[in-house]
This record gives sequence, structure tokens and C-alpha cells, in this order.
Amino acid sequence: MVLGALKTGSSGNATLPASGSASVQGSGVPRSRWVFQSWLENIQFSFYPPYVNLRDDLRIRALLKREKEEFRRRNPYDLKILGGSPTCVIETVKDFMGLPGDREDIEVSLEQESVLAALLLYHDRLVTRNSILWKEGDFVTTDEQQEYDLSSAEPLWRMFVAAHHHFPLELANEDKDGFRNFWAKLERSEKKVPQLSRSLGRFVSASGMVTEAGMKIYRLVDYITSMEALLTRRGEPSLRLPLRMALLLGRSAQNTTVVFEFMKLVYDLRSRLVHGDELPPIKIRDVDIRAEEALGRLHSYCRDCIRYSLDLVDAGFDSKEKLLPLIDLALLRIDMRTSLWAFLGGKQSGEKLKDDFNQFDKLVFHPILHEERHGALE
Repeated sequence: MVLGALKTGSSGNATLPASGSASVQGSGVPRSRWVFQSWLENIQFSFYPPYVNLRDDLRIRALLKREKEEFRRRNPYDLKILGGSPTCVIETVKDFMGLPGDREDIEVSLEQESVLAALLLYHDRLVTRNSILWKEGDFVTTDEQQEYDLSSAEPLWRMFVAAHHHFPLELANEDKDGFRNFWAKLERSEKKVPQLSRSLGRFVSASGMVTEAGMKIYRLVDYITSMEALLTRRGEPSLRLPLRMALLLGRSAQNTTVVFEFMKLVYDLRSRLVHGDELPPIKIRDVDIRAEEALGRLHSYCRDCIRYSLDLVDAGFDSKEKLLPLIDLALLRIDMRTSLWAFLGGKQSGEKLKDDFNQFDKLVFHPILHEERHGALE
């Protein structure tokens, strides 16, 4: 991620600490405050003032009209950036003794990456990221006098995305708490399950290539790699990933079959692509599917699997060693599957799901009586 760093002046803000600089007592080293920003396109605020505080030093907000005008004035020929879609800013403020170095820049970058991942997961919309200028200046204030750009516009890059993804991610008034709580859950889950960070990194990478022509193969590979990091173990049979994703996403035998057939196809495609093959025509049940439509579906499937995994981690299945046995048991037992789907559908508590898993996991399983299902997992 490319971050912009704005050295703060003397102006303050109603929601973040007042800016300024001073010397640390006895050290002679000047203490300065810096603001780090990432600009994101295709996010629409529908409330005023349009910002959400995630912490005292971290927030997302709408891009100001004067910021957009200043950027266009300095970059009159860069038409790809700020082309017309609603834009927001992830903003972090940090105090330093002296100037920020590479370590601090990496820390802020990773933190803002998690906010971007949360925005991509929050609703099924695609958000793109671009860079801004590095310049010294005052901290951006958000007072009642400031004019905000709340206009909605069609993204100029809609030709690169499938189906509904080109519509803006709209944050309503209830999302002030809703998104803040979702981001907090994502932060908790990443600390518990290290593989989740790797999965999110690949998911964000694939989503970020949506505006780049000729990147379809890389997007497909990254989406699949994201799911492998979260839902497979090293050396497992290739059918495990399509089976687990189908179980998480399906709510009926028909839906499960649709997801399984699609994921098996794209998983096989991935194996061919990484060995140098070109992206072939995609067919499911003799029906041609455009590559962009397939990537749009794959994005939605990956997003939902990550969201459901977050819910399961939050419910106590807080490691890969706990998560995958739960999914595998649900593949083999109808009663466990019913319990899992009830939890994912919001009709059952996490405590009940854990109780059911502990009960069903202790029952004797007879492979001969379930030969077909047992064989599918081998």
C-alpha cells in the first residue's frame, strides 16, 4: 500500500488529538505529529458529518472537495485517480520523536490494510485504493463549516468489474457502530488465527487488481490462495477446499452443489494457470461464463467464507485446528451441518454450536455406513 504522510501544523480536530510539535523534555529531540492517509474509491457516506472513528487515532472519512480539487490541480493528467467515484480516506495520526522511519511506516500500512480488508468484507462491494501526494500541511479538520462531497457517481472502472460490484459501498448512519464493531472483530480474529492475515492479504491483493486490465489470471490465483491459507492443510486432497467452501456457503443441497461445482472448476483452473496455461473459456454444465463474471462470483464466495470464518473464530473455534474439524464433521453428519447452518444464519448461539460439536465429535463414526461421504474426504 502506498501511504501519504502529511506533517501536521497547529490546527486540531474535534475527534482526534490536537496536533503540534514539541521537544521531549531533557532529550532535545523534537516531537512531531504525522498523519498517514490512504485514499479509497467507491465508498459513499450517507450521513453527516461523514466519518467513523475506529480509535482515537484512526478513522475513515469522506474526501473533502478541497482535497480533491488540490489533487487534480497538482495532477492534471492523472485521469485514472479520482475519476468520478465517491472517495474516502483512511486516516491515522501518530506522534514521533523525530521523523517516522520504515518500521513505523510498515506498522501504519498493516493497520490501514486491515481497515481496507474490513471495508471489502463488510458489504459485497469492490473498493479500490490509490495513492496521494506527500506534502507538509495542517491536519485536516472536520468541523461543521467544512463542505463535504457527498455526491454519488458511477465509477469509471465499472467496465472491469462484474454484476453488482461496481455500485458504491454505502455507509449509513447505523454503520457508525456496525462497521466499528466489525473491524474490531476482524482485529481480534487476526490475532487468534495467523493464517487469517495471510488469507486477507491475498484477498485484498486480488480485489485491488480489479481496475487493471490483463490481471484476470493473477486475481484468480490470489483468490484461491486466500482460501487455501484459511481452509486447507498442507498436502490435503484437492477436493477438500471446494467441499469446505460449499458447506459454508450452501444452505441447501442444490446451493451446495452449485458452489462445489464452481469451486472445483476454478480450483482445477488455478492448477493449470500456475503451470503456464492460458485462461481457457469457462463452462459450467455446458454454459459459458465470462471470465469477469466468474471472478465476480469467486470474489463473493471468498468474501462470504472469510466472514463466516470470522463468526466461527469469534464463537470459540479460534484456530485452524478447531475450525477445520468443525467443517469436516458438518460434511459428514447431517445433525452437525444443521447446527452449523443455524449458527451461520443467525438462528443459534455460538455456545450451542460448541456444545453440539463436542457432543457429535465424540460419537462413533462408521465409515462403512457412510462410505460415499467418507470417501469424498480422502
